[in-house]
Amino acid sequence: VWVDRDGNETLFDTMEKAFGVVRISPNRVYVAAEAGANLYVFSRRSGIWNRIAATSATEGAPVWAHDSRSLFYTRGGALGRQPVDEGGEWGEWQEILPAESRFWATSLSEDGDRILGTAMVQTPEQWQMGSASTAGSGGFEPVLSGDGLTRRNPVVAPDGRWLAFVEKEGGLDRIYVQPYPDGGEAVLVSEGAVGEAAEPVWGRRADELFYRDASDIVSVRLETTPDLRVLGRTPLFSVEPYYNYLNSFATVYAYDPATDRFLMVKWSIPWPPGTDIHVVEDAFDMLNRLAPAGG
Repeated sequence: VWVDRDGNETLFDTMEKAFGVVRISPNRVYVAAEAGANLYVFSRRSGIWNRIAATSATEGAPVWAHDSRSLFYTRGGALGRQPVDEGGEWGEWQEILPAESRFWATSLSEDGDRILGTAMVQTPEQWQMGSASTAGSGGFEPVLSGDGLTRRNPVVAPDGRWLAFVEKEGGLDRIYVQPYPDGGEAVLVSEGAVGEAAEPVWGRRADELFYRDASDIVSVRLETTPDLRVLGRTPLFSVEPYYNYLNSFATVYAYDPATDRFLMVKWSIPWPPGTDIHVVEDAFDMLNRLAPAGG
């Protein structure tokens, strides 16, 4: 569904699947979406969803090229790109990083020469932000000097000068912004004392960033000159009806700067009744009173 800043919804399409990450192409003609273990692309010209490849491998983490003529995504653990022509016909998939890289793409550099994302290191609880050449030359390279194993989901700002990412601190996720590509001081932009924050998405310009906290989609207003600082944070609408990834390597929702709306994945099946957990204090004392031993 489309959701505006006030939480008003407009139906995007009626197809129901186990959707995950959704991405709008820059020309707004296509929407790529994870659906279970497969990747589907919706054409706004035809109004039809089509599976991008007929393979048995798991597909996901789509990222559009700036010219909307290629889609980068993971297939069977490997990162690659698949070109699409003006008629909507898909070309052959071209591998960029092998499956052992375990790389999940999330963004492109401003010039389109580097694709950024997160590589899993040793265990699912350790990550490293990195990038690879979109031409397929070279391999994985860490993003920003001194990057540790707790950062993920790098997203480049529209002007190409800033990088938003998620960093785990004390078991909780935080959103930081740092100069890119040269590096510099990382500035905390989410509210550090108010639980977790994840899934950063840039607005039309580098002066606004969106993220998800435990309750809402939040807008952060930024000033980037002479130094980066947070001007204010505004909760926009509740995230409760919408799907999100906990501790994920990518943002689920997408932002459309042309209409100033968000494309969200909404639960179509309500939470089943009777699945709430209720805590009963002094339960054993209650049982002894209601059904005493030998009674």
